[in-house]
Amino acid sequence: MADSTFEQALAARLVLDDGSELNVVPAQIVAELGERGPFEAEVPFTIGEERQAFIQVFATSARDGGITHLAAVGVIIAPGGPENIVPVEPHPEQIVILEPHQGASISGGVVHVQGFGRASFEQNLIIEVYDEMGNLAGSQPVTVQSPEMGQPGPFSVDLPYNIQAAGAGRVVVRDPSPAFGGDVHLSSVEVRLEP
Repeated sequence: MADSTFEQALAARLVLDDGSELNVVPAQIVAELGERGPFEAEVPFTIGEERQAFIQVFATSARDGGITHLAAVGVIIAPGGPENIVPVEPHPEQIVILEPHQGASISGGVVHVQGFGRASFEQNLIIEVYDEMGNLAGSQPVTVQSPEMGQPGPFSVDLPYNIQAAGAGRVVVRDPSPAFGGDVHLSSVEVRLEP
């Protein structure tokens, strides 16, 4: 299941534990524009030996092509043998951005980012700000404040950013994987950035 995206389009990719991409295919949300709905994709691959991998499903921005949302699951892939796919129950969003809200105007070179999430490694998430062209304008780690490692909790940070001119932008909160160079989860909000 996925929230609505631009033209209801998604992509699904298979990434090995060393970060190398085996394949990426398009997927379509089967719902009216603006509505949440189911999606399905088959990602063909060829592999010589059993490996750990991640299946990532993500949406991209029509404006700059940057990833706006991503979810991943760890799997073991093999060159042959029976499939063992265990469906899971739907669960809440792993990262929720409470501030800034979608469409907010940010100025003064600092954005306050607050939310609730779960981090995969040592309770750390990465907060980033991207400018209108998709260039990184600021980045900083933040620690999820929860009573136990691996449990969800609140996070908050004042993130400095640097841009030359006012325009559209994106605030991203991502959960980098401790197992490979990619992300386990990513959420974002579109904002208006001013110097």
